[in-house]
Amino acid sequence: CIALGCEQLYLKIQTKNTLLSIQKILDLLATSTVYSIIFEISLKNSENVNDYEKIIKDNKRVDMLYLLTKEVQKTTSKKIILTTPDDFISRKEYFFNVNIPFFTEAQKHHVYFNRKIFINQQGIIKNAPETKKTFGNIHEVSFQELLKIIDSPSFQKYWNIHKGLINECQNCEYRYMCTDDRLPILGKNKMYYFETVCQIKT
Repeated sequence: CIALGCEQLYLKIQTKNTLLSIQKILDLLATSTVYSIIFEISLKNSENVNDYEKIIKDNKRVDMLYLLTKEVQKTTSKKIILTTPDDFISRKEYFFNVNIPFFTEAQKHHVYFNRKIFINQQGIIKNAPETKKTFGNIHEVSFQELLKIIDSPSFQKYWNIHKGLINECQNCEYRYMCTDDRLPILGKNKMYYFETVCQIKT
C-alpha cells in the first residue's frame, strides 16, 4: 500500500476483535501517505458503538466508519453511519462525494474503478470486488510484477469509462458525485450500459 503510493483505503474488517484490528491498522498508518480511510464493519451484539466513537474520534485519517447492524443504535459521531446490511447495499447516496477533486476526476474517468486495486482475504488481486478477472495472488507476486499488473490495459479496462459514455448515467444529475459499482458493458452503438437498473433512493 505505502510502496504503491496509495492515499485512500477502504477496509472491510471481519475479525473476532474488530476494535483491536482497527487500532493496529491506524497505528501502522500513522506516518504513511494515506490520508483517507473508510471502514466497513458488521457490529457484533457484544460491541458498543461508543467504543468505535472513541477509537476514531481524533484520528484525522478516518473519513467514515460504516457499522452494519439490524439493531436500533445511536451515535453522536459524524464519522459513523449506522445502517442495516440491506440498506447499505442499495443506498448509493452513502457513497456520494461532493468535492472538486471527485468532480474533476469524473469528467474523464470512472471514479469507482479508476486507480483502484482490490485484494480479498485470500490475497486475490482484482481491480475491484465486482470485476471478474483476477491477476494472481498478492503473496505470490513481486513488487515489480504488481506494478506491471496495475499498468496493464486489462487491469485498467474500466478506468476511463466515464459517466458521459454510459447511457443510463450521461444525463443523470448525480453523475459527477456518484460512486456506482456496476460493471459497464459496451453496446453496439459504442455506448455503455448496465445489466441492472440503478437503485438510488433519495
